[in-house]
Amino acid sequence: LPLDLLEDATAVHVGLRAAGDRDDRDRVDVRRGERHHKPLANLPQQLRRSITFDNGTEFATHYSLRKDLGLATYFCDRYAPWQKGSVENAISRLRRPLPRRIDLAKITLADLEKIVVGYNTTPRACLNYRTPAEAMRRKLTLLHFKCESTSQPALG
Repeated sequence: LPLDLLEDATAVHVGLRAAGDRDDRDRVDVRRGERHHKPLANLPQQLRRSITFDNGTEFATHYSLRKDLGLATYFCDRYAPWQKGSVENAISRLRRPLPRRIDLAKITLADLEKIVVGYNTTPRACLNYRTPAEAMRRKLTLLHFKCESTSQPALG
């Protein structure tokens, strides 16, 4: 089944598949916590300070994210979907191109990537009509210059 990761400030979405029945080389293994590590380990530390999960058993290895990546992990309260409203909204948007009663395990990695690219390249009013991809690119550029700039600015 797909795993949805959503960066809150830019609304960038990452969709992953769990290891399972078909084509395992393109999937990540939930049992070892790899499902959460792979996409998060590549982000700069400033972009991975915390993560909030719902109460599913698939997040049982959350403690390893704190230990290995320095991430604070939180869980939503039971029966409180408003605590993860942006994720629920993203999931709703991602499901729009899919048939209503589709078995999510049958979605190919290529199809999942197309859906995620479509989501990340659709302008959002909350981002001043930029796309999530543009907002993330800008955030990463600003972060790069903030971290890499070592020379003093020129005077006058």
